[in-house]
Amino acid sequence: MLKMIPAIVGLVALAFIVCMVFGPAPRAFATPQRGPGDPYQRPLDNDQLIKAVILDEDWDGESVGADGEAGPAQMKPSTWRQYSSERFPYSGAKWREPEAQRVLRAHASWIRDKMEANNWPETAFTFALVWKAGYSNVKHSTYGKSSRDYAARCQNLYLELTK
Repeated sequence: MLKMIPAIVGLVALAFIVCMVFGPAPRAFATPQRGPGDPYQRPLDNDQLIKAVILDEDWDGESVGADGEAGPAQMKPSTWRQYSSERFPYSGAKWREPEAQRVLRAHASWIRDKMEANNWPETAFTFALVWKAGYSNVKHSTYGKSSRDYAARCQNLYLELTK
């Protein structure tokens, strides 16, 4: 009987490894808990979502990211061109103009439409994840920890803004 213990332990370890390797893939999005007064039950507010992104970015007013991201929401020039025919506003003051606000809102609406079309959770986390990692990366689950951390920070900011 004692001779069988190492064999049993080995089989249990092997079973554990097989389950870890071939088990179900981790879910891209955690399902939030639902209950009375749960902030996840309220519809998302695009303006507050944008404000959460801007707060997390903490833009200094002039810096431009490695991929050309600029402005308080660190928008890429390609995203700007998706919604506007005007010149991409690199200066701090230009981001307060109505066109910049219109572009931010249009992009937020586009993200929300993509969330709905893919049946993704209607959460600030999902919104911020798409904002940071990009729609294609989220759709194919090819984003990293930094994007998940960013989304978590934005979700916390959003929940504070909408208390």
